[in-house]
Amino acid sequence: MFGGGRGFFNPKVNGNSVSVDKKVSGSTSGSVNDWEYEAEINIDTSASVSSEGADYEVEASASASVKSPDNVTGVQVEAEISGEIKTSGSIDSEGNHQNDGTEVSADFDIDGL
Repeated sequence: MFGGGRGFFNPKVNGNSVSVDKKVSGSTSGSVNDWEYEAEINIDTSASVSSEGADYEVEASASASVKSPDNVTGVQVEAEISGEIKTSGSIDSEGNHQNDGTEVSADFDIDGL
């Protein structure tokens, strides 16, 4: 998996350190009983490992939305939710972990009520 720059992570070798970066995303959309929906997720990770230890960073975000069908009164409801989490840190050669911080955010919105 890590050999020769091939495989899932495609590592970069620089002197006596190895770093990997990987971005993954996915989405879906459709409708169920005339309700429309969309959802998306994104994950971005990176890590660097050397004889002195390792540094890492992870960022993930997701969002989803849904829209109701028009009803007889013409009222249509739309809702959207999204969130994000970010964290980073390091582990030294003795196994000591230091988290540089974690941020979490979320948002929720409803229109049409």
